[in-house]
Amino acid sequence: MGDADQKDSPVVLHVASVTSASSNRLALQYGYTSSTWRNELLHLQALPSDMARADEVDGKVYTLPHRPRFRDNDSVPVRRLRSLIRRVSNTCAMFWGLWRSRADLLHAHENSSLWAVAFWSVVLGRPAVWDPHDYFHEGERSRSRLGGWNIKEFLERRLVKRKVPILVVSDGMRRIYGEMYSTAPVFTIRNYSADFRERDAISSASDIAYRRRELSHGRIRIVYFGLIDAGRLELPLLSTIGRNARIQFDIYGIYRSARYQTAVEELLVHEGISNIQICGPYSPQSIGSILERYHFALFPYPTTTVNHRICLPNKFFQCMEAGLPVLSTDMEELDGIITRHGLGSTYSSHDAVALRNTLSDLSVNDDSYETLVEQVLAYRSEEMDYPAQRSALLDAYHLATGKQ
Repeated sequence: MGDADQKDSPVVLHVASVTSASSNRLALQYGYTSSTWRNELLHLQALPSDMARADEVDGKVYTLPHRPRFRDNDSVPVRRLRSLIRRVSNTCAMFWGLWRSRADLLHAHENSSLWAVAFWSVVLGRPAVWDPHDYFHEGERSRSRLGGWNIKEFLERRLVKRKVPILVVSDGMRRIYGEMYSTAPVFTIRNYSADFRERDAISSASDIAYRRRELSHGRIRIVYFGLIDAGRLELPLLSTIGRNARIQFDIYGIYRSARYQTAVEELLVHEGISNIQICGPYSPQSIGSILERYHFALFPYPTTTVNHRICLPNKFFQCMEAGLPVLSTDMEELDGIITRHGLGSTYSSHDAVALRNTLSDLSVNDDSYETLVEQVLAYRSEEMDYPAQRSALLDAYHLATGKQ
């Protein structure tokens, strides 16, 4: 888009806390709309530029320093007071920034931005779309409750009453929002980029399988990337994998807590596990080249929350882009897609025996693995329709604003 065209284009202001996951979704949606809309970003916490992806924003970028600064000798009450002051300051700055903005549309990302979209739409009466990214049901919204009054549901219903389009990532989320708010306009927008077709356009399933066999050194290489915590990478799971000498399991990410890091390190030493490698943090830009080196990706998410059962993680689409089969717990939405399209295997969450049996059935040295890769590439080609996602997002923008 040229400078002259940009000046005449409508402006969409994105508001988000910009975690690594939302950063990926933000960047993709910039790509979906940049030919017809000018993007601006108000992100609610300061993060490294490689995570914020601010280089892909056409217009202005605004940052609120969300995280309070603490001194080493601060007591707990002082820390809480500093945190409260910073949050109040950020909230006021956010509302002031929204009040002053001349954007034609607000695109609010994540549940944390619900206050922003409510202020923009209900108080200012301006067009908006809301993209919650995740779903939290009644029992998981405790922090949004004031006595017996659920603030979040109240705000959601106000948005629905004003016909604010809701953007979701999965058919499961669309179904639930449709059941909760029958009049809500809900759009399913998947998370994947425009360039993956060109990146592997000349790679066949046999080429991919051959390259991975050459790197395997006789082992089945499995990767996990994301947060390292007890809810996902349980110690029994690591122990089960560590006892399978056929597996090389590499973990990319950061620990949620120092306590769990100590527990993992002690387990690896105590059981003499040498086939599990903690590889440290990764950047969103490097994940494609990382995934190319593995046979499978592991999604050991718990299935105890509605959010995990019905949502589709960004990581799933990143694996599909890389032509990488997946091993996943039996999350409802993801389990259905994996089983229906033959994209890998699923096992019962928190069941070490089921995981052990799944790992025992894996093979990468015969035609079955090449068939798996072929099915992943077929899913990518047939289901990951970038123009359709772009069209759906633009339809939501058009519905909210009346502008093409």
